[in-house]
Amino acid sequence: MLQLKTLLLYAILFATSILAYPGDQYDEKGKEKHCLTDRKAYDIIQRWVSFFQRGFDPAVAERTLAEDFIAQSGGLNFLSGRDATALTVTSRAQAIEEALINTANTTNVITVLEWFHNCDNIAFHWSLNSSPAVVLGVDYLVLERRTHRIKKNFSEFNVGAFLFNAGFPECQAPAPT
Repeated sequence: MLQLKTLLLYAILFATSILAYPGDQYDEKGKEKHCLTDRKAYDIIQRWVSFFQRGFDPAVAERTLAEDFIAQSGGLNFLSGRDATALTVTSRAQAIEEALINTANTTNVITVLEWFHNCDNIAFHWSLNSSPAVVLGVDYLVLERRTHRIKKNFSEFNVGAFLFNAGFPECQAPAPT
């Protein structure tokens, strides 16, 4: 009799856990409904990259960035004399303000070299049209699950090449041997 009660208890617990699980999370193929498609991930990357090029549109940034957006870049922090581990950008408003200032006279063209994503994260490798040294970087975007707005950005790039292009010859890489 004890085994029957235990079995009945397990059946009830199992049934309630199934019934309590949110049913709208998956489509008919078993894939999460809120997962990024390749097309959506590509569009998000293109909007993000546009924040650093001529023609920056604050309205696009408003739609693309989460209200509590933050960004961190040890390279940018180094260039601005901040602690490498500090947040570089602490709000959507700050991100928009800095993009307006930094893109006013820019000739930057960023080329996305490779990218991949899962349901709510995107990573991509990029190149900046710079000379004489090539500036390469990697960005990792963390997205809000349902809206796919960018919640966090982690970005790094080869600061040495950036400084060399800005006129610091001591940052020149040694010639290949």
